[in-house]
Amino acid sequence: MTLARPAGITRRQLLGTMAAVPLLAACGTTAAQPEKVGHAALTLASWVDWIGTFLPQMNKKTGDRIQQQITPYPTYFEKLLTALASGTGPDIFLLDAPYNAEFFNNFTLPFDSYLKSHKVEMSKWDIPPVRENGWKGKVMGLSVFTAEDIMISLNNELAEPDGMLKGLPTYGTGTFDTWHWTQLVDLLKQGTKVANDGTVIQYGLDFGGVPTNLLRALIADLGGRIFDDDWHYNETKALTDQEPTLTAAQLIVDLVQQKIAPVPQTSGSVATPYTTGKALAAM
Repeated sequence: MTLARPAGITRRQLLGTMAAVPLLAACGTTAAQPEKVGHAALTLASWVDWIGTFLPQMNKKTGDRIQQQITPYPTYFEKLLTALASGTGPDIFLLDAPYNAEFFNNFTLPFDSYLKSHKVEMSKWDIPPVRENGWKGKVMGLSVFTAEDIMISLNNELAEPDGMLKGLPTYGTGTFDTWHWTQLVDLLKQGTKVANDGTVIQYGLDFGGVPTNLLRALIADLGGRIFDDDWHYNETKALTDQEPTLTAAQLIVDLVQQKIAPVPQTSGSVATPYTTGKALAAM
């Protein structure tokens, strides 16, 4: 969640920035209630409707009237940038991480003074906000949820009859979440079935689309980075021509060449190899 930066702070805009603090307090903090200087009619812009389920609680806690504005994702950011630049933007708005840099340096207010004055428990975030949503050492936004990590789903009906799950660090075991790449590939090879004529009967892994996130995870596991500054929007060059990226890309290509995984598709359908029982695992 992000607060709009006013061109010149008016009383209404001041109330707007203050009214966002109870939202933070409602999200698992023990912050004291902010000192009230009046009630405001505020706007909260987003591209999702589920955030509206929190508005009654926010309105009750603040005494303000927070109204949601929903714009479909494909046109949301262009419309938001235009509104903010013209001085008619919302008081609070949702951002998607790829767009952070476009807003942080121009259109948002830092949260630091409010987080400090209301004694928000910063340990509630799994990643420090100043790192995840920071700009030049200031907290410019607060994540409304934690993004999921890359996870592998296994088709137990395909794996268990062949005893492939025995001793693996799957969920519920004492070694859960200690996978190594070579261990995963060995399992995927066992789950790959190819006919004598080269036709794939069953894949070991269904990418579920273009494996961009897998590439990024492998680069990180190999000690590499995408840019020389991945976190603070101060990157000066891409590092995609360095060894970790090249090795990560080759690992993915190897899966395809060995017919462990199908060629990635830019547009998929509901009937994927995994959902039709023709892949042992999916991402």
